[in-house]
Amino acid sequence: MSMFKGRILLYPLFILLGIMIGIYLTRSIQPQPKSQENKLNQIINTIDNYYVKDLDKSEIENRIINTMLKELDPHSSYITKEENQTFKDDMKGSFSGIGIEF
Repeated sequence: MSMFKGRILLYPLFILLGIMIGIYLTRSIQPQPKSQENKLNQIINTIDNYYVKDLDKSEIENRIINTMLKELDPHSSYITKEENQTFKDDMKGSFSGIGIEF
């Protein structure tokens, strides 16, 4: 009977040990994107603070995003929320004459 009680106590310990090992391995395997995010934020902040002209931070971010996308794929581009709304507004409605409707 005491051997049975010992096994009952060991099962939760093994489960806890497995969870702890899993957490440790997950943290050590995953890349730490925070340092990369900090690099980009530091660069943008440095430009914003020390560049001769006053610049719009969102404009700098949009240019960086578009440049990265063009390097990956020349057919990809990033559009802002405002540009997306303008595009949607332009596509609303219907056209007649050749049977096309958006």
